[in-house]
Amino acid sequence: MTKSGSSLRKTRSILIWAIMISLGRPILINATEPTESVVTIYAESNRFGSAQGTGFVFGEGGKIATAYHVVQDATRLEIFDNKRRSMTDIRIERVDPKRDVAVLKVGEAKNLPSL
Repeated sequence: MTKSGSSLRKTRSILIWAIMISLGRPILINATEPTESVVTIYAESNRFGSAQGTGFVFGEGGKIATAYHVVQDATRLEIFDNKRRSMTDIRIERVDPKRDVAVLKVGEAKNLPSL
């Protein structure tokens, strides 16, 4: 295994653990094709300007895990899935600033592959 693959797996494991802690309950994850569930997030805020990050879809109903600092104080969010489809009906559902984790909810979660 390459170092980058190892780092990606470690980062994903830490993020999944942080989500479980933030939600207060375990979630079932099927990571057979994790890259399909990765999304790109664009955020705009009056305080920080623009930010870009990644996240991943998990569970049912279009929930996305990402870093809190990407969506902090966002006035506008736009998410692109792995097929470059744009989604703008997004709300921040939960945040844990201490662990730098945010959970987003996508309104138009049509056919979003999840972990």
